[in-house]
Amino acid sequence: MSIVTLRRWIVLVLAAAACLPPLGLAGTSNSLLDISADGKLLACSNRDSGTVSIVDLAKSAKVHEIKVGSHPEGVSFLGGTHRLAVAVYGDDKIVFIDADTGETIGTTDVFDEPYGVVSDRTGKRLFVSLDYPGQIVEIDADTKQVAKSHEAGRFVRGLALSADEQRLFATEYYTGAVVAIDASSGKKLDEWPGMSNDNLARQIVLHPSRAKAYLPHIRSRVTAVHGEGSIFPYVSAVDTAPGEGKRRRRIPMDAFLGNLVTSNPWETAVSPDGKNLFVVFAGTDDLFACAREPRRQTNHERKHQQALHFAMTPLNPPLMRAAMSVRIRGKCSPPGDARYLGSHCGSNFSLYSRRPWKL
Repeated sequence: MSIVTLRRWIVLVLAAAACLPPLGLAGTSNSLLDISADGKLLACSNRDSGTVSIVDLAKSAKVHEIKVGSHPEGVSFLGGTHRLAVAVYGDDKIVFIDADTGETIGTTDVFDEPYGVVSDRTGKRLFVSLDYPGQIVEIDADTKQVAKSHEAGRFVRGLALSADEQRLFATEYYTGAVVAIDASSGKKLDEWPGMSNDNLARQIVLHPSRAKAYLPHIRSRVTAVHGEGSIFPYVSAVDTAPGEGKRRRRIPMDAFLGNLVTSNPWETAVSPDGKNLFVVFAGTDDLFACAREPRRQTNHERKHQQALHFAMTPLNPPLMRAAMSVRIRGKCSPPGDARYLGSHCGSNFSLYSRRPWKL
């Protein structure tokens, strides 16, 4: 299958930050795609075809497509290498791939439903969220054996590793709750419960320099009839510093930028320099790009955007809708490129330049 017929639609958001070390950027939050630490290769899971595609970013060409099993989900390059791990949700296993050769180099069986995958900087330790049992397992990437297993909540999907690699952050898919555990001992260190109607929190990303985490999710109020019920898109901002209270606030995305209607937020991404936040929406094919730079805002916008610590600089919605198909995902790149790589859609990759946002 050629690059123009890849079957998963994924939005890939890239940002330049030449002052940051590239090895800290590959695989630190769960996603359906990842970029190698040297910025040369992209890997994405194709859930419909049961494969993982490897793309040479310099050539904008697919070089491999590897069969891995039923319903692959999260992918992560291992540290600074071109070795790759993919969570195969339907087959309850982790498959290891050599992205240079396209060969499978090992597998690890897990208890059930692996979803998110993140790697440490050395590529020696791999952390995987298991949806149904609500666990996080640590896998020795050399021996391909499960080294540890930690209880993390109920139906755990989203997963991120802190910059010091001491804490793991996980999200409960059906409640939006966030929990932090010690990466070595598995001891619960902190938690941030969601609202009673928070739902579908499948991903979480950490700010590279601030004590903040961001998770996309929806509000499902389905027990009320007619206009009393609602399903709205949200991004929650979590204060990860120790403290009292909930230390989180959810921001409605359908009211974030005037009255622009969006739905089904799938992933968020923060640029390596921490100056830009991105939110992608699978339901309406939109991408929100937020910047730290101040701009003139309405009081309504300011109320919500201050909670994220970002102001909104929108990409052109008609342009994005023309460029993207129905299912989109997000992931930040390593530094060194002054452009944003826009979309990996049903037909091609699109590059978006930074300020002004142009295809």
